Amino acid sequence: MPDNKIITDREKILKAVKKDGWALKDASDTLKADREVVLEAVRNDGRALKFADDILKADREFVLEAVKFDGRAFEYASDTLKADRELVLEAVKNKGFALESASDTLKADREVVLEAVKNKGFALQYASDTLKADREVVLEAVKNGGALESASDTLKADREVVLEAVRNDAWELKYADASFTADREVVLAAVKQNPCILELASEELQNDPELKKLAEGDIKTEYQPPIMTEDEDILTKHFADALGSDYATAKGYYGEWIAAIEDKSDIKQFAEDLTEELQADYAGDLNEEERAKFHYALMFNTMTIAWKRMLKEEITTDWDKEQYSEDDLDETKGLVSNKDWVGPDG
Repeated sequence: MPDNKIITDREKILKAVKKDGWALKDASDTLKADREVVLEAVRNDGRALKFADDILKADREFVLEAVKFDGRAFEYASDTLKADRELVLEAVKNKGFALESASDTLKADREVVLEAVKNKGFALQYASDTLKADREVVLEAVKNGGALESASDTLKADREVVLEAVRNDAWELKYADASFTADREVVLAAVKQNPCILELASEELQNDPELKKLAEGDIKTEYQPPIMTEDEDILTKHFADALGSDYATAKGYYGEWIAAIEDKSDIKQFAEDLTEELQADYAGDLNEEERAKFHYALMFNTMTIAWKRMLKEEITTDWDKEQYSEDDLDETKGLVSNKDWVGPDG
């Protein structure tokens, strides 16, 4: 019996993949080998290359064009292309995390890694050990957040590196050499970025009068409460508030995905994207699968709450309110638990 889900109509699949790149999985084998169809799918979602014919995954010109649209496509390129320096450079310039799929030789290529960490500091985790100990590379990475954990022990004890890291993300203090929790200048820089970080400081600094005032909000810091300014995005602001973060950190880490969800309104896909790409270890010593489930639930629930807050803020008339049910606006409804996530292919 034929599978009714398989799409053989070229115009139909073109229309589908322009809306959702993952629709390519339902295309016929012939259409999965169609350059225009696959490129449209990748333009919408780089990971759609996963469903393309192997011939296209090994076609250098095609994959080069694909990663310029979305570096996530690089994960599904052929092994041969993962060792292609020009292609890898294009991929990491678009998505720093594409470095994960590069060959070991290119993970040790200084220029390639620099481009990756300029795009996403987190990408440092995929670099060679030699480059994790390269001071210039690590300094560039910590400017973009989330990199200090992957740096060498020597650089975690480098004061300039640590200062740069905590100025961009206060929670990097957690990964710095333990001595810095008693370094007043370092802790002060971190508290200015996020007052909550004072809890990681030494007992002496936790009782420091100036630092306590900063943490309690009696002195103006770089941390901003959820009040909008003209150049701030409302969904990012609500997301940061729901996550318990500040606007700059949320925008820096999640900005591109939040921008994408405003176009697609797909909270499930948003959570899957972040779970797959950021690989953030929010769950301590849990294994990889449990960590992913935890992260998915965190991202899904945070965005769900942020989205509902945004909807409520946009309601200005009774007619607007009638467009939504009580559950649509209730922040306690529609949330998920860790066990609900089965992965992007589930």
